[in-house]
Amino acid sequence: MLVRCEGSVSSLLSSIALMAVIGTNYNSHHVNGMAFGVQRNVHLQDSITSIQDGGMKLNIQLDIGDDFKNKKKHRKTTVSSPHLFLNNLELEFLPETTTRAAAVDHEHHDNMIHYPKLPGMHGQFPHTSSGSKMLNVVKEPSFVSMEGTQNVRFNDACWEMVWRDTADKGTLVCGFNVPTEAHRNGAALPPGTVYISFPIWDKDEFLKQLEKKKEVVELSKKIERKKNDALERYAKETNFFKKAWLYREVASHVEHYHLSGIHYTHKVPEFSSLMEISNNLFMSTKGVIWSMNDSSVFPVMTKPDAKKRVIGEATIRYKKDENDYSTMSNLSP
Repeated sequence: MLVRCEGSVSSLLSSIALMAVIGTNYNSHHVNGMAFGVQRNVHLQDSITSIQDGGMKLNIQLDIGDDFKNKKKHRKTTVSSPHLFLNNLELEFLPETTTRAAAVDHEHHDNMIHYPKLPGMHGQFPHTSSGSKMLNVVKEPSFVSMEGTQNVRFNDACWEMVWRDTADKGTLVCGFNVPTEAHRNGAALPPGTVYISFPIWDKDEFLKQLEKKKEVVELSKKIERKKNDALERYAKETNFFKKAWLYREVASHVEHYHLSGIHYTHKVPEFSSLMEISNNLFMSTKGVIWSMNDSSVFPVMTKPDAKKRVIGEATIRYKKDENDYSTMSNLSP
């Protein structure tokens, strides 16, 4: 392929980046597998036992807004919609004996609570789910309007852990029935079934992935420096043939940058956004609030789906005792 070595450095980078991104999209499954793919068996029941036996309690802050729908597509957008902030949703994960006594089966008997269907248990791969388990809403969330403090009912709470056998992390999903809409200044939490999900990491696996992330970031910085050096030489060069050679060198550095795995490092969080919930589990303090446009078919939890409607972001605090909340345990690599 012939390339004209003319124009500004910015136009040069634009054309090279486009070529590199096309190549990255074509080979993304290979890059993802090399950089962060893990083939291991995760003991789902051990994770469930750790959460239930520890009597975990969470305090969750909910941020509801329409701009969360397009957050992933437009990360740098400056457009902001109205937000509804719901404070202090307090949850208690009940022991296994209590959960079994409740016997949640989701059948619509007259004298039975209609618990929300959960995406793992009632989705395409039910074997990856822990099954539906009871969740106690200790305190309902609230917000302040012109009429004063308004409590929002979160009924029929239940939860599950979804974790594929070969995955490096799982997902904690909490489901609720919200009977009435909560709204303030144009932002609203719609009535119906609402889900809140948080990533869960196996501790040993997370430390391995964090180390890989550091290596990838360091490698990408080295490539970036080499690219910038080649760009400077390209801008100063007047000889056509040498300029063409430098163009090829810059293109090579841009391609290596995109193939380094740097675009997948955001999947591995930093310690500042994690908390320790057991000796072998970390939980992200940032989660997603979502609902379903069509509740008859659940999406695969690890993949985007048009039926999954993101409506907000959740931030959790871990309740260590009756008077103390902490967003972060004393973690160190």
